[in-house]
Amino acid sequence: MERLQPIQAKSVPSFGLVWLLTVVGASLMFPVISVLFVNYYKSEDPAWIDLLYRQKHVALQRRASEPRRLVIVGGSGALFGIDAELIEKKLHIPTVNFATHAGLGLRYLLDRAERELRSGDIVLLAAEYETWPDAYRDSEGPAFDYIWTYDKPYLASMNRIEAAKMISAVPWSQWPRSTAGWIDRIHGDYFHFRELSFYSVATLDSSGDIHVTAPSAKSQPPSFPFPGDPTLPAMQSIRQFGSFARSKGIQLLWTWPNIARPATLSQPPGFLIDRLQSSGFVILDQPADNAFPPDWFMDTPYHPNPCCRRVRTEELIRRLRPVLGLPPAPQKVTGLFLLAGTDHRRTDGNTFADHPGVVFRYLSPEPGLDAISPEAAAQLVRGGTPVYTDSEEARKLLASADLTLQLQSRQSLSIPEWFAQYPSCVFCVAAPPNHSLDPIWKSAIPNTIYRQLATGAASAAMFSAGAAPILGGEINQQRLQSNAIPCVVSIHTVPQAQIVVDDREFVSSPAGVCVVAIDPEMGIVVGSAIFAGGANLETWRLYRVAERTASGRAL
Repeated sequence: MERLQPIQAKSVPSFGLVWLLTVVGASLMFPVISVLFVNYYKSEDPAWIDLLYRQKHVALQRRASEPRRLVIVGGSGALFGIDAELIEKKLHIPTVNFATHAGLGLRYLLDRAERELRSGDIVLLAAEYETWPDAYRDSEGPAFDYIWTYDKPYLASMNRIEAAKMISAVPWSQWPRSTAGWIDRIHGDYFHFRELSFYSVATLDSSGDIHVTAPSAKSQPPSFPFPGDPTLPAMQSIRQFGSFARSKGIQLLWTWPNIARPATLSQPPGFLIDRLQSSGFVILDQPADNAFPPDWFMDTPYHPNPCCRRVRTEELIRRLRPVLGLPPAPQKVTGLFLLAGTDHRRTDGNTFADHPGVVFRYLSPEPGLDAISPEAAAQLVRGGTPVYTDSEEARKLLASADLTLQLQSRQSLSIPEWFAQYPSCVFCVAAPPNHSLDPIWKSAIPNTIYRQLATGAASAAMFSAGAAPILGGEINQQRLQSNAIPCVVSIHTVPQAQIVVDDREFVSSPAGVCVVAIDPEMGIVVGSAIFAGGANLETWRLYRVAERTASGRAL
């Protein structure tokens, strides 16, 4: 009987080598797969930031032919706190608010700005104090989520250690969420359409400013949260940004962020001032100059309400004038404009573009640096200083000092004139049942829409130049898509007319015809109105404050 020869396991070394190469290959491929697949499309902040940057890119491109532009860089404190449109109107320099979200950190904010800037630009940096530590990208959060989802090429610009930290910080739970996110994106869905609260990218204007009014949180920081470490990576970023600006001929300006006034006012550390100045920044103000009462802020200590925003921007404009080569504002006050309540919107009547001596103050029973009491306003009126307002909320406060409002000027537009303000826009119309319609509408809108509105029946319509009108009793979730900036419109007519853009109601009325004008390239609402049946629409009023006589009339 022959003896069987033992089988030699020659495959063992080969199997071990294959297993080892598989492990090594998987280890090498895992980061690549992670970068390509992982996303945070299901998260609020990255979607919000992405749409903001897309809109602001369009705003900058529209001013690309200008010899110089003023570009505001910062987080949401600058987004909510600085009015670029007002700066452009009063200083006659093209201005874009390029501010987005403090959670991105100072390094990213500066890097993203570099991509858009060109020779001759002027940068106004207004970074929140919390952007200096810049640790947001170390774990899930605004910067981490946004970079992973919408700016993955930025990972290649990071140093290897930092990029490795980001890759290892992705939790396994994000993989199934990433799958759901890809499915949403394939269907064209954006997070902000359903989930965002009062924020909406439709509330921006063509200068990149946001216009919202939110409830007040009334939080007050104990002190200015200055950075305490001169070795922070953001400090080096400031130096590098300064070098970049010098190479491009870009002028750098610094303004301290607007913030609810801390309980303790203090001065910034010397190393911070030295770094800013050595990097080429002209410092326009002191931290205390931009600290205002906590009651003037909305949902965070960095988000001033629209009235405070106007006060802050007007003071900033006075500081910018000599830096931009304009004569300084007169030392003597030539007029006073009073703001009251929480809401305010710039109009042609309250701009005072050619009157730099007009100052803006909050009307308040508790006067302060940027506020004035009704009694102090009365003294100015009696002394001959022109005092103005367009706020009905100011009327009651002024009455306590025997003051009243006298109509100074106003603007009215015919219906065709109102529509003519917004060339190249998409118009949304909502008419409730039994509305009245002036015949002048026939010259302002397509004939098919006019005929439907003229019946008095509830009607919804959308139209723009060169496109077939959309008409119906209701219009739900109609999508506008231009320049990859989505915009969703819903028009309701029963029981009242209502127009909603990106889940935010812009106008509604139980009797009047509602109209909204949308810039399709930026996905923003640029105008809204309610037409109550007449041929004209009053767009603004300006009042002169005057003493009240015994009969209750103005002197």
